[in-house]
Amino acid sequence: MEPDDLAVLDFALIWEPFGGPGTEDIFVTFGMTDQQFRVHVRGILTAPGTRADRPLRTHARAALRSYLV
Repeated sequence: MEPDDLAVLDFALIWEPFGGPGTEDIFVTFGMTDQQFRVHVRGILTAPGTRADRPLRTHARAALRSYLV
């Protein structure tokens, strides 16, 4: 997993208990729209990844399931 991908997942996971990050927070932090951010998070979580990052991806997929719908 790339460092930028880790930052995106961390951001999404931090905001998940609050229904996900706000549009302005996403734009200011990553320069993306809400839709672009969600697509990017989905891409990170569906990428093959490595054995080392598998536990994080598994946790994030479960935690972010409702946010990504």
